[in-house]
Amino acid sequence: MLQPTARVRRKPAAIRTCAYQGMPGAFSEDAARALVGPDESLTPCPTLTDVFDALSAGRVCRAVVPIENSLAGYVPGCADLLARHGVRVIAERAHPIAQSLIAPPGVRLASIRRVLSHPVAIAQCSRFLRAHPGIAAVSVFDTAGAVATIMRSRRTDAGAIASRRAAAVYGGVVLRDDIQDRPDNVTRFLLIETRVT
Repeated sequence: MLQPTARVRRKPAAIRTCAYQGMPGAFSEDAARALVGPDESLTPCPTLTDVFDALSAGRVCRAVVPIENSLAGYVPGCADLLARHGVRVIAERAHPIAQSLIAPPGVRLASIRRVLSHPVAIAQCSRFLRAHPGIAAVSVFDTAGAVATIMRSRRTDAGAIASRRAAAVYGGVVLRDDIQDRPDNVTRFLLIETRVT
């Protein structure tokens, strides 16, 4: 006689969810979509620590993190977080990074006195910033978040360094394209999951 089979319960929240650091429009979101495909939902997190916390707590099943940029070097803090958490790398991607100078509509390059962006993105655009010594770079947690901030503030003297897609997401205007130091700029992203013990 056949025995009844037990139903397997799955964790609904983390089954097909991938975390990334930043807001919608961030390069990490683009890399995550390229690594996990169109069907997996993505969860934005403010910081890399938040990404690893979400993975460790089971709120997501995977995460995409930036480990190294070809111009700026290693992403601060990521290697340490990888070492401290029980994760394994399951895929990686060298993602092209094209930085743009973005401002609210009506703002001109000549009026910009401060530019917001992630510290790694600022480092990628050092030549542009040296060529515009009147612009002070201000570090924030995320490139796309920088665009969201300047759009909310509506300041006429502030811009952001981020992707062209971030400008579209938040209604910004691209004043200059490809302001990174070299056109072959790439960031290596890792797709990680909790290591099964």
